[in-house]
Amino acid sequence: MTLFWRVDMNRFFALILVFFSGYLYADKIAIWNLVPQAGVTDKEAATISSILTGEIERISGKNVISESEMRAVVDGESMRIACGAEDNVCIAEIGAALGAPFSVSGTLSKMGDYWIITMQLVDVRKVQVKSRVSKRFKGEANTLVESIT
Repeated sequence: MTLFWRVDMNRFFALILVFFSGYLYADKIAIWNLVPQAGVTDKEAATISSILTGEIERISGKNVISESEMRAVVDGESMRIACGAEDNVCIAEIGAALGAPFSVSGTLSKMGDYWIITMQLVDVRKVQVKSRVSKRFKGEANTLVESIT
């Protein structure tokens, strides 16, 4: 791994830490799978979502509820279709029903040589976006995975 990627990776984790600063008192955080956009398959988005879920749990030290775990309670895909992928009110309602005061959702896309991850932290009690982060990674999928972990 080159020095550039190490610096870039450290910046990403710094962004994640800032993303969650001030919200670390929450007992649970609901994590939705990244929505695949331009140039990204469902499988790629699901894999990166799983990695990010683990990293968010590790960094925050809180219990996270992944979308796959939410599906055990409610069919996440039909709920997202009914709500709309960008409907923060619906995402907040589901997070609140699961006892998670905060929810994370986002997208994964690819443009040229760049992978782009965007995420938002929603306060489900106030139905309000508390923080947003967007990060670009240049290279193949392996580079993206290595940069996140």
